[in-house]
Formats: sequence, C-alpha cells, structure tokens
Amino acid sequence: MTDELNKLSIDKNSFVVVGSGVIVQLGLKEFTDIDLVVTRNVFKKLAKDPSWQTGSFTNGEKYLMQGDVELMLSWDSASGKPNFDDLVEDSVSIDGYQFAKPERVYEWKLKMNRPKDKRDIKTLKRYIDRHKQ
Repeated sequence: MTDELNKLSIDKNSFVVVGSGVIVQLGLKEFTDIDLVVTRNVFKKLAKDPSWQTGSFTNGEKYLMQGDVELMLSWDSASGKPNFDDLVEDSVSIDGYQFAKPERVYEWKLKMNRPKDKRDIKTLKRYIDRHKQ
C-alpha cells in the first residue's frame, strides 16, 4: 500500500486512508484499491484535473477516481458532511501515512454488512482481539 501511496501527487497531510486500506497496510489482505478522504482544497483542485474522473455515490455525494484510487470528502460521517478533521483525530499513523483505525473500519464494515465485507469483518475482529491492551 505504501508504494501506491508514494506514487500519489497529494500531500500526505491532506488525506486519510479509509476503507480496507489499513487491512492491506497491516499485511492482512491483498491490495485492490485505495480509498482516501481528502481536504476540500485538494478535492476542488483535483476536480479540475482532467485525469481524475468524477462520479457520484448513491447518496449523491461526489467522488473522484483515477485508476485504483478513489477520493472523497467524507467516510463514516454521521452527518454525511465532510469529515477529514474527524478522521485525522481518529486515525493511526503507519509508515508516515494516516489510516482510519482498525476499530473504526471494523465498525463501519459491520454497519455496511455487504457481501464483500464479510471476510474483512472476520479479519479485523481477529486483529483487534489480538491487539487489545
């Protein structure tokens, strides 16, 4: 995951890796894609870059996509509003990058409960149980 993050031309202080990113970074899952919550300024800047495609989630929220990288303004937001600062406060630093904490990803995946989340839920539960303090 770090190799893929290093390729991005985005300041590492302007994003938090969300979704399954932390599972990949911990070596518990193979890399498939990168989901990032970015600052509003980064999102606005890259939205003007034709190499980033714009899309919309089912809730109408916009995202940007380039290859295996997806940028958004919120993730696991109770209000649905941009929550970069909240995610930074509730993140863990691994290899110089900010990742949503495994516990938060676990709770989010439980809420989503999609078929593709089932394996991640089990993996995260084992990891969290082993690393309780």
